[in-house]
Amino acid sequence: MNRDRQYSGSAGTPIKLRKQLPSTNTTTAQRPRPPVLDDEGENPDAWNTKTPTSTIRRTAYFDQNNPKKTKRVRQRTIDRSTLISIVSLIIIVMVGGWWILSLLSNWWTNVQDDWKYGSIRTYQTDQFVGQGDSPTYPDHFIAVNLPTGQVVVVQINPLDAKLDRNYYITKTSNPKTPVSLSFRPTGNTWAMYVIVGTDNPYTVELVSNGKQFVSPN
Repeated sequence: MNRDRQYSGSAGTPIKLRKQLPSTNTTTAQRPRPPVLDDEGENPDAWNTKTPTSTIRRTAYFDQNNPKKTKRVRQRTIDRSTLISIVSLIIIVMVGGWWILSLLSNWWTNVQDDWKYGSIRTYQTDQFVGQGDSPTYPDHFIAVNLPTGQVVVVQINPLDAKLDRNYYITKTSNPKTPVSLSFRPTGNTWAMYVIVGTDNPYTVELVSNGKQFVSPN
């Protein structure tokens, strides 16, 4: 019996005996199979091979071999002497500012009074008082605070110089204090009010007796 031949199928039909397996294609066998993607287009089998973003960030900003040194922050404290010095400085600044503002205020007040009353404080007005004058030619009154601080009121009659009068009212401690006059009828005569000062003024009243002004009884 010939061993190189076997018979199968129809009787008497010879076939060759396969002595070795056919060679396989190594290139085809080693080619990786394409991954199966999910609905979002990602490979679920490769999730554990990716490096988390947080790990990358830590690697980029943190060096284990050369860590950054932590700076110690010293808590600031204010001792008692420093606090007293600060409070004292604030008080000095406040007092100095108030003093400077007071000087500026007084200076500005004097400037305004100079514009209104002159360097020698003077006030003038015309007023009919029935002492030889007339409504057409009323008497002329001048109130002056002299450089000595003496407040004087001068009455000038435009019709008769013999009817002129001078009234020494009072004396002030400051020759820069402004003075002014005001008149008011009282019954059948007139009253003259000499006003001394503007911020805290006081008034001196004189009453006409038909010829001149005198202190009221």
